[in-house]
Amino acid sequence: MEPEASTADLFNSRHDDFVRAARAGVTTVLLAPSSSNLIGGSTFAVKTAGRSRLVGPGPLKLSLSSRAFNVSRVPTSVSGALAELRRMIAGARADRNDGSAFAKWARGETAAFVDVDDAAGLSLLARFAGEESLKCIAVHGNYAAERMDDAKSLGQPIVLGTYEFSDTLRFTRAPGLLEKAGVEVILTCEPPRFAPEMLRIGAAIAMKQGLSRRAAQASMTLAPAKLLGLEKQIGAISPGMDADFVIYSGDPLRLSSAVHEVFVGGDRVYSRDDDKSNDEMGAK
Repeated sequence: MEPEASTADLFNSRHDDFVRAARAGVTTVLLAPSSSNLIGGSTFAVKTAGRSRLVGPGPLKLSLSSRAFNVSRVPTSVSGALAELRRMIAGARADRNDGSAFAKWARGETAAFVDVDDAAGLSLLARFAGEESLKCIAVHGNYAAERMDDAKSLGQPIVLGTYEFSDTLRFTRAPGLLEKAGVEVILTCEPPRFAPEMLRIGAAIAMKQGLSRRAAQASMTLAPAKLLGLEKQIGAISPGMDADFVIYSGDPLRLSSAVHEVFVGGDRVYSRDDDKSNDEMGAK
């Protein structure tokens, strides 16, 4: 358990993964701890390119997935994890001077990302959040459409994905069903585990199975920006914002469209023409 850990401390702006993300049209990412710990620490938003890379801290990251439990350490189960969280929450609430990220979440002042494995995990999270009056954002809530009452009771967006062409209808229809039920959807592709191009592919797949165009676009832009409290800085093109935008050869949600140029903070950080020139130089 590392509630005070921050992913900003591990940010390596020179890593090739950020170059790949920018070339795929991804201008901002949320760095998050893995799901191997019950309390992984705080997330942090960063730009994939440009001059000013650090954007700001995001929610705490917790995990109720099977990856967080190990027979060689506690907690070893979901029930044990929830019991430990209740104990820590009670302690944080008792100390009004505690200004830590965990204490703010425990007092209901901020939200936390919580990784869940399946429909049962989502139900447990919803019940726990309701009993403790907590703000919890389910991550990998791909079964949320099967527990719609629980998804709605959380009162937060649901983070879904990564979606692949081989996924069953049981997964890919979830975004559209959640939208129809009034639950906001945010898509992830978890780079570098999956290629950053999978974000746009996932949106196209979800749209094919019922997600509206408006919601598909928002799921990759304004919706996550709002979730992080950064909607006045990123997530849309508007005067006074960061001027992060991507130029495509066609409709961004048509997978035949290619990324032509990427701008971050108003500066061009990628051009497809540069790639072509480098290819021609290499051929010579």
